[in-house]
Amino acid sequence: MKSPSKRSRVNYDAGDRDRLSALPDCLLHEIMSYLKARQVVQTNVLSKRWTHLWRSVPCLDVDHDEFAVADEDVGRRNNSYNNARERWNKFEEFTDNLLIRHDIGIARLDRFGLHVTAGLARARLASDRWMRHAIKYSPRASSLSPWRVKKLHLSNVRLDGCFADHVRSGCPYLEDLEMKRCRCQIHAIVSDSLKNLTLEGCVLNGLSALTAPKLKSLVVDGCKMYEPPLLVTAPAVAYLSLATSVNKRLRRVSFEAMPSLATASICLRHNSIQTQVHKDQIKLLTSVSSVTTLELSGFKKMVLPSVPLIYMSFPEFKNLRALTLNSCDLSDDFQMLGRFLQGSPSLEKLTLRRCKLPNHPERDMRWDSSRKTSLFKRQKTSSSMCRSVIDLYCENLSLPEIIYEDEDLSILVKDLSSIFWEPTKL
Repeated sequence: MKSPSKRSRVNYDAGDRDRLSALPDCLLHEIMSYLKARQVVQTNVLSKRWTHLWRSVPCLDVDHDEFAVADEDVGRRNNSYNNARERWNKFEEFTDNLLIRHDIGIARLDRFGLHVTAGLARARLASDRWMRHAIKYSPRASSLSPWRVKKLHLSNVRLDGCFADHVRSGCPYLEDLEMKRCRCQIHAIVSDSLKNLTLEGCVLNGLSALTAPKLKSLVVDGCKMYEPPLLVTAPAVAYLSLATSVNKRLRRVSFEAMPSLATASICLRHNSIQTQVHKDQIKLLTSVSSVTTLELSGFKKMVLPSVPLIYMSFPEFKNLRALTLNSCDLSDDFQMLGRFLQGSPSLEKLTLRRCKLPNHPERDMRWDSSRKTSLFKRQKTSSSMCRSVIDLYCENLSLPEIIYEDEDLSILVKDLSSIFWEPTKL
């Protein structure tokens, strides 16, 4: 007598051999949308039902990483140049066949991704060719035949004004645009439909305007921006993440009013104390003054005797409820912190994470790589100034936190205990 498990397997093989193929196209397309483009095309060998199904898939993700050379031979794997060239040749041939010879039109897709791994000079040239072909031979933007794509994700792709013009006039349904490590020769990004925009590690040559009235989320991280300055007009933005180097690029980004902004994270890398930087920091803070949650990293002192009073005026953060300062300079007897607190009557939570404190200059901080902790020389911290600031301006503050990677936190807790009523034990 056969076991139940064996009988069940026999019955399945006999009568339910291809239940997956019996599903309607819409469900099969939904399943295929979770696959990379190469896997999608390979489904054509499953059965006659699947032979042409891949041609009408609504989502396509063309990824260079799918073509990694799988070879266990150590010597060959160590020949990185030959592997990269072989990998690229396969990827280029596949993508040429898919997008050009088989004419899988991006215009008919709901979501399209093109991810090219950097390393070969010809990679960006090919990606430029694919994008130009998609725009040139797709139905021209009009009220009758625009692109229907809603999500467009591009990595290591060369983009020019032709692409920007098409985003503006030929993509009326585009809601999510992500560009990572792209080299862009464009003057403006304009979209009436865009809701989410991510620019990460891109080279932005000539970009002077970003206009998106419906934009809700904006992320600009590590982009190289050159002249002219970039003006962002996005009044509906609710989330902003900006990470940039200070060396002249900080003042190349400016924002028009963002009254809907609720959460903002601003990271200034390689910051240095310069008068112009002080003014730019304050100008940047003014543009995000409507936030309820604010995280700042790498900000330097903005209250200096050498700076005229007009440049020392801080914006008011009337809606601010949570403030986090990461690696910021508070060595001015907490005057900068005091300005924040004075203009934030609704502040409930304050977090100081690895900030430079009074009488703890950078030269007195050593890094122990074996323990991965920072060791401070024990010095007395001036706290009378900040204690009065807290008393006067932080009536709603209920949860202050001080976070340091230091084995002997008792030193900092003792020095700062007069500032915060009940220091949290970490």
